[in-house]
Amino acid sequence: MSDSVFNTTGGIHEIPVADLGATGRLWLCGKHHIGPDTQAVREACGGAHVVCLVERFELEGRYDAYLAWLEQNHGTDATWHPIPDLTAPVLEEAHELYSRLASMLLAGRNLIVHCAAGIGRAGTTATGVLMTLDMDMHDAIDRVRAHRPMAG
Repeated sequence: MSDSVFNTTGGIHEIPVADLGATGRLWLCGKHHIGPDTQAVREACGGAHVVCLVERFELEGRYDAYLAWLEQNHGTDATWHPIPDLTAPVLEEAHELYSRLASMLLAGRNLIVHCAAGIGRAGTTATGVLMTLDMDMHDAIDRVRAHRPMAG
């Protein structure tokens, strides 16, 4: 038997943004990392603002306390922007979200962006935010994938 602990949460990974002028920090994770203890994850990431990209049904019955926290804190400590799995938001909607998140990073706000696994919707969002911060698309994809395996 292996001495390693089986990872059931997917962990959390930081995507570097300081070289893009941001003073905030950006992390990606999945719902299984943030759902069980939202406050502990936020505190470990410097009181980060949570960006939830999953739909309600993806949390109901499993992370009900987190769902209630999202509803209570949307607009203050959280942004809840549901995107159906395996899709991306329409361009205007994406641009608005990415611009808002980039502005938060530039203003020094730490962000935790998550979807279900922390690779599809979260990876796409992180890539869009990096591009909004003037990074080339291919470089943005490469950076996200280098720091969050399989994302982007």
